[in-house]
Amino acid sequence: MNEAWRSYIRKRRDDELDQIIHEENLRGEPTRRFVSGAFRDGVLKTTGTDIDQIMLPLSRFGSDNRSERKATVIEKLLLFFERFFGLV
Repeated sequence: MNEAWRSYIRKRRDDELDQIIHEENLRGEPTRRFVSGAFRDGVLKTTGTDIDQIMLPLSRFGSDNRSERKATVIEKLLLFFERFFGLV
């Protein structure tokens, strides 16, 4: 792969991750560190407390269901990881 292609993929990956962070209202830097670690380790860890740590707390008075929201975040991050793992 040439450097222009790698640069394009990195930019696209960063833009898509920023979009997920914005859409799901995630903590920016912790999410980037979590995803960076997943690319380094070759697996996106969906068990444990890692996902909970990148999610902002929900209002106690809101109607949002945290477990449904967490499942959506996991699904989006897994699709993102599968799309970009091994490309750069």
